[in-house]
Amino acid sequence: MMNTRTQTTRPRAPGIVPSRRRPLFLGSSSRRAFTLVEMLAVIAVVGILLTVAILGFNAFGRSVRLRTAARVIQQHLAGARELAMTRQGVYGVWFLPNVGTPDQIYIYYRPSTGPVEKVRQPVDLPQGIEFGNSETIPGDLPPSNGLDFKPTGRAEAFGGGLLTFKIHDTDSGKEQEISVVPLTGHSQVKDN
Repeated sequence: MMNTRTQTTRPRAPGIVPSRRRPLFLGSSSRRAFTLVEMLAVIAVVGILLTVAILGFNAFGRSVRLRTAARVIQQHLAGARELAMTRQGVYGVWFLPNVGTPDQIYIYYRPSTGPVEKVRQPVDLPQGIEFGNSETIPGDLPPSNGLDFKPTGRAEAFGGGLLTFKIHDTDSGKEQEISVVPLTGHSQVKDN
């Protein structure tokens, strides 16, 4: 007996011819590639996107640097207030605007008699962040002799003065205002 195979064919829609695809091999002449114009257009678009991203990142970095400096100052103010209340003495924060080097801030102890003693080493503000505002209005500078906290937590500028001052970014000109409430000694940071 003979085995006969029957071939089954798939039904086709009328008018459709099966495609005769040839595999694309390395030596095939039907290979497609990008044109020089297409490659240059893609490179130009990627270059523009990178430029926009880098500029945005730099602005974000400057903004973070200013906010970080304001928070460091606020932490020093809170630390001096806490020391004054727990140790029942007069503690404060001294602001050192420097020319040519980063501005500094440190916590001190002011005994009733004798010289002021540093409690912690000075901390530099980040490069490009300075006390005052971009126009250097005297009222926007921190108290020149420091800011004292009494054992009750109250705050006052040593020798009188305002308890509100600003820091600014020398690159962008943006400012942040730091104020201390005299009655409670709490500090606040405000964007300007």
